[in-house]
This record gives sequence, C-alpha cells and structure tokens, in this order.
Amino acid sequence: MNILLVDDERLAVEVMNRMIDKEKYGFSTIYKALSMKQAQQICEETDIDIIICDIEMPRGSGLDFVQWLLDTGRNPIVIFLTSHAVFSYAQQAVSLGVQDYLLKPVEPEDMNQALEKAIRNAKSRKKSILKEEKIRKLNEGVQSAEKNVEKVKTYIETHFKEELTRESLASEVFMNPDYLSKLFKKNTGSSLMDYVTKVRIERAKELLERTVLTISEIAIETGYSNTAYFTKMFKKYTNGVTPREYRKGLGG
Repeated sequence: MNILLVDDERLAVEVMNRMIDKEKYGFSTIYKALSMKQAQQICEETDIDIIICDIEMPRGSGLDFVQWLLDTGRNPIVIFLTSHAVFSYAQQAVSLGVQDYLLKPVEPEDMNQALEKAIRNAKSRKKSILKEEKIRKLNEGVQSAEKNVEKVKTYIETHFKEELTRESLASEVFMNPDYLSKLFKKNTGSSLMDYVTKVRIERAKELLERTVLTISEIAIETGYSNTAYFTKMFKKYTNGVTPREYRKGLGG
C-alpha cells in the first residue's frame, strides 16, 4: 500500500512524514509532492492508495487535484489537511468523496484515527475492485464460452455432410474436446455427436418430404456413407420410423 503527501510547504510535508509510522501501517512507500503537478506525475507513474493533501496551493488547489483524480479514473482515499476552516471547502470536499477534513496543526491521535480509517477503506475498496474484476472475467468467460458453443452449432449445421468428430469440432474453436463437450452439453442439453445426429436427421426429413432422392442418396447427402447405419439412426430419432415409412406419411 502506498501513500502520497501533498503540500506546497516542504516543512509541512516533513511533519506529516514524521507522524506516519511506515512499518506500523504497512506502507510500501511514502511519496511526497510540493505541488499539484508533482502529485499528478506521481499518480501517473504509480498506484497510490491514500493521499493526504493541503487545499490551498499555488498552481492548483487540493480540490482541483481531487477532481483531476476522479476525471482520470483514479480513486484513492483522500484526507484533506489544511489551515483553512472554510465551510465551502468542506462542502466541496464532501461532494468529491474526500474521507476526512483535518485542520492544522493536527493532533497525532486525530491523524492516526484518520489513517486507520483510510487504510480500512482502501483495503475494502481494493477487495471490491478485485471482486468486480473477478466477476467481469467470469462474465467474459461465460460470454466467450457461449460464443464458442454457437460457433460449433453453426459449423455443425453447415458441415453436417462431412465427417465430424469431437476432436474436429473442438479444433474449430481451439478448445480441448472434453471441455467443449461438457460446455456444449451444459448450454444445449445435447452432447456434441447427439447434436450432429439431430441436425442430420432433420435434414434427412426435409429431403424425404421435398425431393425424390433415394434413401441411399439422402444418406450420403446427410453425412452417412452406409445406408443401413443411416436407417438405424433415423429410426432411433423418429421413434422407430424408417426413412421409407416417413416418406409414405407414416412418420410423426
């Protein structure tokens, strides 16, 4: 965890630095800045978790700095430490999400309480960010998995005449065959090869209804080189009805 001290008076920065027990609070680094520009540069170069900042500074106030943090997507815990007990400043600080508004000279006890609170909030915020990131990645993974399943379904529906295996289908989406099989079953309720057969049989039904192709020709058109095996699979998926019976109008 890193902390940044910002004040245009060097002495004020050193006083803050001496008040902070780096080891006690577990800070990796205590950064120091004497202007808003320096503070911005530090924030651009490293992740800052907590900032203790003065308000009135030349060439950019503490309020301007916090607004810049928000505008650039940075969200550290901020404590204002200032000599100015100005109500409008306090109002703006609250609206910007500043945690505490301390007045100089600050008592060590008040500083410690503010730091302990800031550390708790920073840790909580990090956990929330990590949780959100984990959820985002899981959602992306689910969406990616669903897209791959749809790709495989489309491939089957346009290549059912070809010899299709779990391995050949998995290679189309660069996935492990076992993993794809589980994913496909979970998303469609059918195994890969069961889906292939269903697509072939549905196509066979269309050809039986709309063409005068022979049973052997329809078998070849739907990916079966063996007519007997085609008939066996057709019966399995039509409650025992043969292709010939289906064509005669006896199929359901």
